[in-house]
Amino acid sequence: PRMTFNAYLAQQRKAWDVLTDFCSAMRCMPVWNGQRLTFVQDRPSDTVWTYTRSNVVMPDEGTPFRYSFSTRKDRHNAVEVNWIDPDNGWQTSTELVEDTVAISHYGRNLVKMDAFGCTSRGQAHRAGLWLIKTELLETQTVDFSVGAEGLRHVPGDVIEVCDEDYAGISLGGRILSVDRARRILTLDREITLPSSGTTLISLVDGEGLPVSVDVQSVTDGVQVQVSRIPDGVAEYSVWGLKLPSLRQRLFRCVAVRENDDGTYAITAVQHVPEKESIVDNGASFDPQPGTIHGTVPPAIQHLTTEILAEEGQYQVLARWDTPRVVKGVSFSLRLNVAAEDGSDRLVSSAGTPDTQYRFRGLMPGRYTLSVRAVNSQGQQGDPASTQFSISAPAAPLFIELTPGYFQITATPRQAVYDPTVQYEFWFSDAQITDIHQVENAARYLGTALYWIAASVNIRPGRDYYFYIRAVNQVGKSAFVEATGQASNDAAGYLDFFKGQITES
Repeated sequence: PRMTFNAYLAQQRKAWDVLTDFCSAMRCMPVWNGQRLTFVQDRPSDTVWTYTRSNVVMPDEGTPFRYSFSTRKDRHNAVEVNWIDPDNGWQTSTELVEDTVAISHYGRNLVKMDAFGCTSRGQAHRAGLWLIKTELLETQTVDFSVGAEGLRHVPGDVIEVCDEDYAGISLGGRILSVDRARRILTLDREITLPSSGTTLISLVDGEGLPVSVDVQSVTDGVQVQVSRIPDGVAEYSVWGLKLPSLRQRLFRCVAVRENDDGTYAITAVQHVPEKESIVDNGASFDPQPGTIHGTVPPAIQHLTTEILAEEGQYQVLARWDTPRVVKGVSFSLRLNVAAEDGSDRLVSSAGTPDTQYRFRGLMPGRYTLSVRAVNSQGQQGDPASTQFSISAPAAPLFIELTPGYFQITATPRQAVYDPTVQYEFWFSDAQITDIHQVENAARYLGTALYWIAASVNIRPGRDYYFYIRAVNQVGKSAFVEATGQASNDAAGYLDFFKGQITES
């Protein structure tokens, strides 16, 4: 990660507090085991161990993995980051970082933080974004107990949890037999391969490290042929399945406690390895679900609107698509209009299984359309929003006139580009003093994005007048006048007539 630390200690403080501040600047977690202090950075790392129902302590209630989630108030989507600004006399400046999508979904939830040792605005921005993404993406905590295998990892290590109760499908267990000659593993429970994609199985090699290999085929549900069998894979060792349609559930261990009965209690928080790329590189990921009980609906993309007029009423045709197709997904639409007091008023809400929808009978106004995918369990995907106006277009900001030989090219320019706007072009040899008489006194040329007025009657050294207005499905703007002349390049005109003069 791109980090620079600039600080000096001006007062005496507790060593643990100072070390904690250092760690906050480098995305680290201090780990004290009673004898040695180490630091673990929150970034992608290899999985140390895989836990399934077969290698954890099964409690009396039959739920080995116990989950808890952060509350909504703890999931901040706006951060004010205080940092030391060299351009501000080394005084404190504040950088505001926001997740606009989360704000529109949950409402604004602000928190303030100090970026210790930070003298860069970019680093302060990433520090705030890191906090936001951590709280929004890593919302889950898992607790479970293990036997001696609890000593195979320490706080800070990344572990994998293959919980078939959570996933709704068999994801882990024990190996009953190993046939190295045929590369076949006999599992303790049946598994089912998906119809497409690559399935991996995680095994433990002779050094106690997890190794993933490809699953090539499954016979009778339990005999799995793999691409290779790593050295040291033995009977009754642990296996874990990685399906292409399910997210690998990774957690970072934060605590290992020894119980009175000789077991170890593990506490781990959700780990999203893509978080570093999201914050530092601006990457975007479409998250996969961790269970078959509810597939995360895909995000909406390429949302567009088209305004149509029919029998004096206005319609809006909305179209969109998704990055992937998911069975059973429908789409929820909400259309709001801006009220006079500045608030938004709900005009219409609808649902459709298609990737387009037509709103009818709309009145002039400024609208905001929000579309999101919804699966059969009612889970909602990330929304997409767009704004549009049902109103007559604004008049052209200015008219760009380009002189030519016996011609003038008129190109209107708008303050904001609107693909639904065209322009009416009117032409006159004389100036029209009353702009309301343009349609009576000027000659209509046509409707287009630009117009070339060309004629042998357009002579150099004389003013000609264009009257142009913007038009769309709703109405027309006021006329804008522009005055121009044809080119007065004498040498150019001689070249223009050269062929005709030679022939005559």
